[in-house]
Amino acid sequence: MSRTPDFLKRTLRSDAARALFTRTVGAYLGLALRTTRWRVEAHPEAWPLLTGATSPGGRRQTAVVAFWHEQLPLLPVLWWHARAVEPTLTLHVLISRHRDGRLIADIVRRWNILAIAGSSHRREKDGNAARDKGGGAAFRTLLGLLRGGGLVAITPDGPRGPRRELQDGVLRMAALSGVPVVPVAARSSPSWNTASWDRMRLPLPFGRGRLLCGAPMTVPRHGWEEAAGPLTRALEALGDRLGVPPGPADPTWITAKRAGPDSVTTAGGQPARPDTTMDARARQGALAERSWSVLASLAAPALLLLMRRRVRRGKEIATRLPERRGQDAGPRPPGRLIWLHAASVGESMSLLPLIDALRRQRPGTELLVTTATVNAARLIEKRFAGQHDVRHRFAPLDVPRWIDRFLDRWRPDAAALVESELWPAMLAGCRQRGIPVALLNARLSDRSYRRWRKAGGLAARMLDGFDWIAARSAEDAARLRGLTSRPVEVPGDLKLAAAPLPVDEAERARLSALLAGRPVWLAASTHPGEEAAVRRLHDRLLSRHPALLTVLVPRHPERGAAIAAELAPVRRRSLGEDPPPEPGIWLCDTLDELGLFFRLVPVVVLGNSLTAAAGPAGGHNPFEPLRLGCAVASGPRLQNFRDAARELREAGALAIPPDEDALFDWLCSMLGDPAARRAMAERGAKATAVPPGLADGLASRVLGMMTQGARRD
Repeated sequence: MSRTPDFLKRTLRSDAARALFTRTVGAYLGLALRTTRWRVEAHPEAWPLLTGATSPGGRRQTAVVAFWHEQLPLLPVLWWHARAVEPTLTLHVLISRHRDGRLIADIVRRWNILAIAGSSHRREKDGNAARDKGGGAAFRTLLGLLRGGGLVAITPDGPRGPRRELQDGVLRMAALSGVPVVPVAARSSPSWNTASWDRMRLPLPFGRGRLLCGAPMTVPRHGWEEAAGPLTRALEALGDRLGVPPGPADPTWITAKRAGPDSVTTAGGQPARPDTTMDARARQGALAERSWSVLASLAAPALLLLMRRRVRRGKEIATRLPERRGQDAGPRPPGRLIWLHAASVGESMSLLPLIDALRRQRPGTELLVTTATVNAARLIEKRFAGQHDVRHRFAPLDVPRWIDRFLDRWRPDAAALVESELWPAMLAGCRQRGIPVALLNARLSDRSYRRWRKAGGLAARMLDGFDWIAARSAEDAARLRGLTSRPVEVPGDLKLAAAPLPVDEAERARLSALLAGRPVWLAASTHPGEEAAVRRLHDRLLSRHPALLTVLVPRHPERGAAIAAELAPVRRRSLGEDPPPEPGIWLCDTLDELGLFFRLVPVVVLGNSLTAAAGPAGGHNPFEPLRLGCAVASGPRLQNFRDAARELREAGALAIPPDEDALFDWLCSMLGDPAARRAMAERGAKATAVPPGLADGLASRVLGMMTQGARRD
């Protein structure tokens, strides 16, 4: 595999052939390794490093694992034993960017061993230094992984030899990271040697094998070149020891079995690491994460069918479905890249002030914004049309191989997720690659909190993986602290920092003339089941206001035809129709025009909150209409904005009628008393004043993550 034969190179140009080849080789290798009777022995100082033991200072210990390239197929054996003790460990192996390296990466991924592509050193060519084939970026990634508590494996004579001749990559890595090198050697019998430069040994099934982990070596930051001789001799000594039948020559070494931490013993039969077992919650979280990974992978075919169904319903874009699988044909932009993720329109609106602050503080930094809905995609693409430093993609679904494909493709230097985007595979993928991640404007409703509590350690595992968490309110922070040991900050609600919604001033002037003098109210962002309540309210209000116009803006404009059929007769803005001159309902089933309607209509009722709504509700962002001078009411189902709604109601800025009759009374009051309406609007504008420096402060923290070089413990 180290030098692919020419005929195989031609065959593997096909993606299907390559996938079949890697699955076949991986299956064979798995069979051979698992049917071999292995004896794993480790120096007592090496074993805690290889299994992530906690140091007295509270940090997870780790190491650079060094072994000759010929022994690469035996690497999973060490990994299986280490993970039996500490399931939260991550292992990354440095491979070349050549085709052979990519094949190796595809094969070992089945055991959750992730590959980082890049040369481990610069070669001299004709007296000149050849270009660094990804080495710099790979080294930065691996340094972050080591400092974050992961294991890194390097073949010091790879990727192309000479055989058993130590190159400088492993020593440089150990010197820069400050972690020791653990030399490792392995052999299985029977086996056969390939004809490659390294004479790679491939195991045959049903044999015997032995893996040795030598004493760790500390490499000084300065003068690290002098460690080349001792490390070479240590690897050679382990190779010599493999040729000697195992016996009681060194009773201090540890003999490990794969059953778990209690099976790791010294030659005297005593437990080697009684303090390395995880607490119950951590073990439960690791198991739940692995279970999610398996279930999501099995569900992938069904998810593909679901995506095609969503295309027919207008909820996905057919030509962009590959993005939902992590596929992207375009090149990654050069330089630093920050990944920002928001699920839908509301979360995307929260991102806008952060994006502006990031671009202002660090011009030239590439920003990748992912969303999960079509409307959110259109919002981002419309706001940043022609801006080459902000690009949009649909987020991949939380299937491990799709997430891996996305992260390996974009290689973000930092990531920020908004509100409640907690996905196990997404966060595990970032953790395994050492990508620092922040959770911004974090929210957690009572219902979600109870659900995550039942999930046990999975919530803690995900939340503990964030470098920092910024909650939008004290109530959300309290719930989050009940699930994680991470500190949770409360800098303020990022939605308050958003700029006022945009408006087409020419269209505003035209429509203002059409609506002048008419009683009018706006039902904004309605959901299925709420339009019938809007019709009932409109019909009741006609007895008080005979010229009444009701403006209805559904949350999802694609529902316009169905709503029009339900409420007929109505006029539809999406068809180019203006509001009716007679009393009636004007259905504005267009996208990203709430800024226009909030400025036109002074009385607003927010949807997704009415008692008539079908399914789970939660409310919508009240800050947007309040900041534009509207008198605002919402239904009582405000789980998503409970803290903010309580404060706004106490300030007299938001009405929360408990039922439809009370909402009717409020509408009558606002439509019939302009002075009361203006007073309420003034209280709303005062209560939604923008916290100074909120977006800039969060942007500075996100930018700071790129320079940390490691995840915070």
